[in-house]
Amino acid sequence: MKKIYLLLLVALIVTACQKDPLGGSGTLRITAEGMHGAGKVAVSGTVSYWASDDQVLINGEQVTVNIDEPNNTVTVNYASSFEAPFFGVYPAGIYVSNSGADYTLNLPSTYTYATTTHYGRTLQNLPSPMVAYLATAGDNPVLEFKHVTGALNVMVINHYGFTIQVDSIVVSSNKYQLCGSKTVALGNTITVNAVDTNDEALRRVKLVGGTALRVLAGDTAIIQVPVLPVGPDNRFTVEVGVYKVDQPAVKKVFSKTQGNAGSNYSLGRAQIGYVPTKFGGLFTINARGKKVIISQGNLQYIGSAATPYWQFATRQYDFLGDNGQATAGENKNRDLFCWATSGWNNGNYLYYPYSLPASYAKEKGYGFGPTDGSNYKYSLVGVYDSADWGVYNKIRNGGNESGRWRTLSGEESGEWYYMLTSRILSYKYVQATVNEVKGLILFPDDYMHPNGISFTNLNTLNSYYALNVFTEEQWVILEAAGAVFFPLAGLRSGTASTYSANQAYYWTSSASSVAQHAFCIWLGPNSNSLRKNEKRYSYSVRLVHDVN
Repeated sequence: MKKIYLLLLVALIVTACQKDPLGGSGTLRITAEGMHGAGKVAVSGTVSYWASDDQVLINGEQVTVNIDEPNNTVTVNYASSFEAPFFGVYPAGIYVSNSGADYTLNLPSTYTYATTTHYGRTLQNLPSPMVAYLATAGDNPVLEFKHVTGALNVMVINHYGFTIQVDSIVVSSNKYQLCGSKTVALGNTITVNAVDTNDEALRRVKLVGGTALRVLAGDTAIIQVPVLPVGPDNRFTVEVGVYKVDQPAVKKVFSKTQGNAGSNYSLGRAQIGYVPTKFGGLFTINARGKKVIISQGNLQYIGSAATPYWQFATRQYDFLGDNGQATAGENKNRDLFCWATSGWNNGNYLYYPYSLPASYAKEKGYGFGPTDGSNYKYSLVGVYDSADWGVYNKIRNGGNESGRWRTLSGEESGEWYYMLTSRILSYKYVQATVNEVKGLILFPDDYMHPNGISFTNLNTLNSYYALNVFTEEQWVILEAAGAVFFPLAGLRSGTASTYSANQAYYWTSSASSVAQHAFCIWLGPNSNSLRKNEKRYSYSVRLVHDVN
C-alpha cells in the first residue's frame, strides 16, 4: 500500500469485490476493484455506481451494462461466439488498439462531471478508466475491472454565503504524465508505472463542472479527478474555478501546489489522494469559537400575496429600503421588516412580513406568548424559533429549505456584537462605499488583502465612507476573498417614509426585558452599537448559517 502526501496524508486500502456466481450463457457479470456490489469508485464512503448508459468494451465489442439495483448486480450480454479469455475496457471510448493482451488506451485530458442515481442517492458517475481480464469463463463468469489511473479527491468547501458553481478543476504535474496514450498489459495482474514526460499537455488533466455541480453555502462537495499514477519527487498544482450561480461575474480560482522536491510521495494505480480547497470566509460569533457564514445579501420578501417568496439580495450592496403597508402594500417587494415577522403564527396578529402598524399595538402586537399582553419577552429561539425569518422560511437562492439560516442573537454578550467588536483580528471591519452605496465591510477570521486592494482607517469609525471607495469590479475581488458588506439601507418607523440611508439597523433574534423592545445593531457614521428599539420599527435582516 502506498501513501500519498498531499495537503492531507491519506491512504486508500484496495479490496476486491466478492465474485458470487450469477448469470448464464451469454451473460457476464462485472464488478469493480475496491468496491462492494456494483460500485465503480469508492471515495471516503461515497461510491460512484455504474450508470444505465455506461459502455464497456468486451473482446472488441462495445456493449451497454445492465443494472439490477434490487440485487445490486451489473451484467453485460456478450456474443455467443466469444470464448475465454475475456478482455474488458471501461469506458469503451478510450480503446485505441490491441496486440494480444497488450491494450493501447487513450486516456482523456478533459472529463465532464456527471451524476447517476442509485437507491435514491445522487452520486458522481466518474468515468475512471479501467481494464479487466478473465482467463476462464466457467458457467457463471465474473469479470472484475481494475483501475488504470489513480484519482485526486478534490474537496470543495463553500464558506461563501451563496451557492457556488464549480466551473472546472485542473490538475497539473510538474514531471509525470497524467493523461494521453498508455499501453496496459491485461492479465491477472495490472501494473501501471509512472512516466516522466516533457510534454506539458500530457501533464495536465481537466474536469469540467457543468451545471450539475453546485455547492450550497456551508456545504462540501467531494469531486474525483482521474490521473495516471505518478512517481516520487512530484508536485501537483490544483486549480479549482468557481463562480456565483446568480452572478457569474463573481469568480474565484483556487490554486495550490502540493508537495516539494524530495518529498518522496506518489499516487499509484487505484489510490486516492485528497486536496482540500476552501472558498469564502468564516466569522467567529462567541468566545467558545462558534463560527458562521453570512448570507450573500439582505433578506427580501418578493412577489404578490398569492405567490410570495423569500430571497437574498443578489448583490451585497443591493437594497430596496422599503416595507409596504399592512393592507394595500401586501404585494409590494420589501426588505425592511418589523421584528419577528417571518410569517409564522406566533399567537399575535402581527407576524406577516408586511405587517406594519400605525402605533405600538402593545397589547396584541409583535413578540410572543399569551395574546392578552402579559408576556412578550421571548426571543426567536426554542419553541419560538419559527418566528426567525431563516428558520421558518425557504430562501429561494439560499438552498431553498427551511431551517438552513437563522438570525444572530443580540444583547451585550450576543453573537452580533461579538462578531463586530470582540474578534481579535488585524482586520475586523472598515467603513466604505461600494458601487456608490455606503456601508460596513466585515472581514472573515482568516482574511488576507487581495493584491491591488488597500484600505484607510481599518477598525475605526468616523464616517470614512469617502476614504474607502470601491467599484463593482473591485468588490468582486473583495467578495471572492470572503469580505461581507452591510449596506446602510435605512429604516422605517411605523408608516413613515424611509429615513436617510446614512444609517442602518439590523435585527437580532433577542427580545428585550421591555415588552415592546428587541435588540438590534445600529450601523452609522460613528458607531457599530447595540441598541434596544421598538419592535414596530422596520429594519434590515441579515441571516447566517452555522458551520460547527
